[in-house]
Amino acid sequence: LQDASRRVIQKFVKSESFEILLSDLQSEQGLKNQRAFGILSALSEEGAPALSLFIQETEDFRARKIAATALREMSPAAAAGLTRHLSPMGNPAPARRIAGLLETLSSDLEADLARALESRHPEVRGEAIRVLARQAPDRRARVLAPLIGHESPGIARNAVFYAGEWGVMETVPKMLDILARPETDPALVREACITLGRLSAESAVEILSNFLKARKSMGFSPRHPSEIRAAAAWALAQIPSEAAQQAVQAAQSDRDPNVRSAAQATSGSGGPA
Repeated sequence: LQDASRRVIQKFVKSESFEILLSDLQSEQGLKNQRAFGILSALSEEGAPALSLFIQETEDFRARKIAATALREMSPAAAAGLTRHLSPMGNPAPARRIAGLLETLSSDLEADLARALESRHPEVRGEAIRVLARQAPDRRARVLAPLIGHESPGIARNAVFYAGEWGVMETVPKMLDILARPETDPALVREACITLGRLSAESAVEILSNFLKARKSMGFSPRHPSEIRAAAAWALAQIPSEAAQQAVQAAQSDRDPNVRSAAQATSGSGGPA
């Protein structure tokens, strides 16, 4: 009897009726959506491949969301298996559609979000960021912190930016670590300085102040590029500690006009020019 049922379902999945059912998922009529979802959820795992393909190929988010929920009910393993498309070098079109549904599909949301955020495709990373934005602060911290030390400066900068955007203080030690490495990408250094300022991270005062110091052995020439020194000065101006304000006062008479301007920025200003 089981084999007979399986053959019936296999035949149905390949039929025109099943195609109509999938199209009903994209209907604007709620009754059609509900009916399609009910039938699809009741199917055995034989229908999983067709639903998986539908999720990868359909642009309509609402239809994909219904299909993903039905797939999870039908076969949690098949739903989680779709996340294999999130590999950094994967096809961006299905990866983007899947990334937006990770809350429904994933069996390990934090790991899958991290994989999506490592994608070389900005549209995939964008979907993952939208999903991460809906998560609790502690989950955001656990996903973002490891990415701050990522070997790709672009991926690391993205993580640093959103740590500042969402006020993720747990990422501060990671940023201090990358600022202490002389080989760190200059654009990442600048982004980390700005984010530490946005977070008003008092533990960053010493390292930010060091970026402003001159190299005495070379006629007091700056040790770091103007844009990094300006970012450090701006960050210090955002930190309400006595040590930070002392460094800011010194920076206000710096030889570099960009540093002087950044040091005069008021707390809460958008960032250095």
